[in-house]
Amino acid sequence: MRITGSGKLDPDFSKIPKQQQILGIVTEAALFIPGTTEWLLPRISPRCENCGGGHPFQVSMAYRPLLGGVVPLIKLAKSHHLMCTHCGETIELEAEEYHKIKGRLQEP
Repeated sequence: MRITGSGKLDPDFSKIPKQQQILGIVTEAALFIPGTTEWLLPRISPRCENCGGGHPFQVSMAYRPLLGGVVPLIKLAKSHHLMCTHCGETIELEAEEYHKIKGRLQEP
């Protein structure tokens, strides 16, 4: 616990180690808007920026589990990531970017 500026106790969740959950795989072709050559994620290159390959990306979520032992009841500080399945290069996704691609995920 830590004391905030208002003098109240505030739990320090940063001490809880992050866990990772693989959500699925997404291919380069699935990340284009259907019928166009427009990329769904303009901030991120359609090919891996590290190896230049057109390999699929693994989509994962990192979070801090709270309560529940093996199965967390609450997932705090969630972040979503794209990882190249060839070289392991990882890019953090903004929430809006994740919501654009989550319907295009294939089973891992």
